[in-house]
Amino acid sequence: MMTALPPRVYADWLVLLDRFRSGDNQVLEALLQGSIQWSPVVSERWTNQLAGAITARLQAVSRELNITLGRARSPFSVSQAMISARRSLLPIRRLASLSAAPEAVRNHMNSEVERFAVQTQKSLEESAQRNHLDSGFLLKSIRDNSLVITPVETGVQSEAPVLAAVSAFRGRRVIL
Repeated sequence: MMTALPPRVYADWLVLLDRFRSGDNQVLEALLQGSIQWSPVVSERWTNQLAGAITARLQAVSRELNITLGRARSPFSVSQAMISARRSLLPIRRLASLSAAPEAVRNHMNSEVERFAVQTQKSLEESAQRNHLDSGFLLKSIRDNSLVITPVETGVQSEAPVLAAVSAFRGRRVIL
């Protein structure tokens, strides 16, 4: 697949935002490098397109998380579902911080993504608390792999260094 050029005009933004909306993360770097001439007509339409792309991706994360949690049969598979959802939020968080957008738009987009993460996490924890059949393993898996944690950007796609650093501070391990 060919590399996308950074968008400069509204029409170019539409093409790349549509690709991002449909799940194509390869256009993210081009979007992040893009610019746009800010005018009253363009600003409203462009902001609506950006919001639509972010909303569509958040809905896709929600659907995928529901499917994978519905299939989860162990605390490990619940953890994997949560980690996958958190990774899926990374490109959305990056797009929400788009430098081409004015600060007010960036702040709003970032708050929408974080609101989604907080509300989803809260809902999952409340649901897990009502499940008394698993001795709290489901709730622990959900809390240990929270969607609200914002990984440190290292430029690497893997969360392994971040997770290793977090787990190093969890306390000492007691073997009985």
